[in-house]
Amino acid sequence: MSKLLPTSVIIAKLQRGEDVDGVTRYLYKTYGQIIQRYVQKHGCSADDADDILQEVMLTFLRQVRSERFEQRDNTDLGSYLIGITRRKWLKKIEGDSRRGEREERYAQDTIAPETPDVTLADVDYQQWAWERFQQLGEVCRQILTAYYRDDLSLEEIAVRFNLGTVGAVKMRKFRCVQKLVKLVDV
Repeated sequence: MSKLLPTSVIIAKLQRGEDVDGVTRYLYKTYGQIIQRYVQKHGCSADDADDILQEVMLTFLRQVRSERFEQRDNTDLGSYLIGITRRKWLKKIEGDSRRGEREERYAQDTIAPETPDVTLADVDYQQWAWERFQQLGEVCRQILTAYYRDDLSLEEIAVRFNLGTVGAVKMRKFRCVQKLVKLVDV
């Protein structure tokens, strides 16, 4: 498979049942590490990240096969898969909530301190990412903050920012994410 396979080609092949193994390998190779890093960055272990990666890929494949995946112009497959990942991760942490406090207390006692170079790298990355985020327009920053940080629904965002329908908010959010992707694409 080529290095950059368009989303439309991936969807068409999966819906026709053509080269499903090859497409699946491509998806794992292209998006697997991104998904695993996302989950691990949000507090899951490497094993949990592997489990969530499997669930994300299965969910995506099922959506495509059942034609629940809606192909839109310029659909960014990576963003779509991260959306699925986020939902799977949230379900995971909700399921772990009973054990969470006990495990968190234990983890606090056993976590080794980070080295200064790791801490500095994190600070540099956060500063770099914040600068890119600030380059977005005010409305984009508000929408993305409300959706990803404040965990507001699309309906709540539509009302809060007087953006009309949920569909309008979806499109606006999609365009904002696309702008941000262009800003961070090095």
